[in-house]
Amino acid sequence: MTKAGAVAKKRKAPRESPREKVVRLLREAGAGAAVAEAWAPSKWEQHGDVVVVRLNDDAAADEARKKLVGGCVQEALSARLVLHDAKGVVGELRQPGSCEVIAGSGSTVAKHVENGVSYTFDAAQIMFSSGNTTERIHAGAATKKGQVLVDMFAGIGYFTLPVLKQGGAVVAIEKNPVSASYLKRNAEINKVDQRVTIYEGDNRYVANEHLSTADRVSMGFFDGREDAAPFLPRALCFLKPSGGVLHYHYLSTKEAALQTPADHFAVHSPQFPFPVTFIPATDPLPGVTLFFTPGRTARVAAVRRVKSYRPQTYHFVADIEVTAPWWQRACSAVSSLSLLTAPLCAAGIIAHAYCAHR
Repeated sequence: MTKAGAVAKKRKAPRESPREKVVRLLREAGAGAAVAEAWAPSKWEQHGDVVVVRLNDDAAADEARKKLVGGCVQEALSARLVLHDAKGVVGELRQPGSCEVIAGSGSTVAKHVENGVSYTFDAAQIMFSSGNTTERIHAGAATKKGQVLVDMFAGIGYFTLPVLKQGGAVVAIEKNPVSASYLKRNAEINKVDQRVTIYEGDNRYVANEHLSTADRVSMGFFDGREDAAPFLPRALCFLKPSGGVLHYHYLSTKEAALQTPADHFAVHSPQFPFPVTFIPATDPLPGVTLFFTPGRTARVAAVRRVKSYRPQTYHFVADIEVTAPWWQRACSAVSSLSLLTAPLCAAGIIAHAYCAHR
């Protein structure tokens, strides 16, 4: 064998991607090359043996085409069941608008395992975005043992479960009864149900006994029309008096990503339970501003771009630190030392009054 032949033998053929396999199977089933390229979905969500796709209008024009494409997707991805999500996620409860089985049979309940966390849910009734994977991982990584998180839009436990896995305690609130039932089930499956309190209902009206108890509040909601901004007043109520962190999800352009949370705070500040001064990201000395600002302050400590949502618009998460005045935090820290508490608090009150009226 020549040297060139030996090199050619060692060279492996390019690996066929899942989509390329779908195109090939469509062609083998009789579709022309152009039709196969047009009908094959460019993306999908796979949760264990259940796949959710959204076919284009041409591929979904009739039942025969849907079944053909669904069968090819099923074979290419070794799936048990393939669902066609015709309308995407709709409404306040973030449910698939219309899901139908186009290949396979059996239950639409899926199991998704990610970073050691097991999620079980009905894929025909509940959305699950793989694009949020990094943020779910971050939710767990940012957890300190013993911290309390209030998850205002818990779903099936997207962020609740990673936090619980890392030793945190969670108050999980979910308005969708189907999602709430799977949230409870997932907490049991992952053996973390002893550290979660679950409420089914609107987070503006339930879980009142947990106001002023949270170290962190997760605000993972937007429906394409508005962000979680209207829920900011309630989120602030859940934080401890000494302050904490809001994990605020929102839509924005790249250019406005830092400014958007501040704009949302400004719009909804009249409904806040207490005055909050937002320290802009452009402040060169935020620590000094924090020290001399009377009342509570908020500032963006970090911003993460999660995924593209639509052209020029992205899903971001801002970690917004809400901080009580230094003297209030100091009083809280030494509350057990009665001899120190009174003079320290008195000094703080005097400083507060001075700063507020200078």
